[in-house]
Amino acid sequence: MIPFEAYHPMMTEHVQLNWLTAYPLKDIYALRSNTEIAQQNDREPDHDMKETAYYINHTMQTIMANQALTWGFSQRTTHQFIGLIELADFMAERTQATLHYEMSLDRQNTEELNELFQYVVAFAQRELNLKQLSITLSADDHLAASILATLGFKQLAVTNDNVQLQWQQ
Repeated sequence: MIPFEAYHPMMTEHVQLNWLTAYPLKDIYALRSNTEIAQQNDREPDHDMKETAYYINHTMQTIMANQALTWGFSQRTTHQFIGLIELADFMAERTQATLHYEMSLDRQNTEELNELFQYVVAFAQRELNLKQLSITLSADDHLAASILATLGFKQLAVTNDNVQLQWQQ
């Protein structure tokens, strides 16, 4: 198995995926401290940059231990940090994983998110040989749900707060 650290950086036509440490701490803190984004992702917001630094450090450790693949992503030409995306919770002899993303609310657009999901799902199939991906989205994240549906994700469950989707080969 190729070490997860080998999968940094990666680029699509408009988006760059890189180590979280490649982006300014203040930009990641702005994302992680946003209460609306935290609520959509069912987590507590970071209260200070020290918490964000701890998150980045812990994330880097999981990558080095081949437990998760996490990337910060930015607009390729401006290098402006947009969000993060992760493949984690590998199960069943590493044929299944969960997909998670967080994105700045003011940067959510169809083109970048579509390109990002297409790339990461194809990468998960091609490079990691994953046969199943699951994602839990906020019930009001219609943009991501729509894009993932075009990639073959099926709705598994819906609650007042969340929608669970799954892709299976």
